[in-house]
Amino acid sequence: MTRALEQREKRARIKALLEAKGLDALVLKKGANVAWIIGGRAHIPTTLELACLDVIVYKDRIVVVTNKIEAPRLEAEELSGDEELIVLIGLKAEMVSCHQVKR
Repeated sequence: MTRALEQREKRARIKALLEAKGLDALVLKKGANVAWIIGGRAHIPTTLELACLDVIVYKDRIVVVTNKIEAPRLEAEELSGDEELIVLIGLKAEMVSCHQVKR
């Protein structure tokens, strides 16, 4: 299965879940979940609880939110180009956690 086909299948599964639950979107923050939806690339650390990007899956689109440090690398190495990329700058960037959260 190609990466593109795998991503379409995963996105279809999430969209079906959204429909079934009556939800508008699903936000993925954990490293393993983010790696799963964008194709399981090794450059997304699955050992950290939170990834350095958030993936918001809507019924009709996918939005990736990250900081300006990670954005160029994500565009070049991780994202397929089908996603809308939002880059947060300054204090707003703190909303996207790039470190492990201790509980």
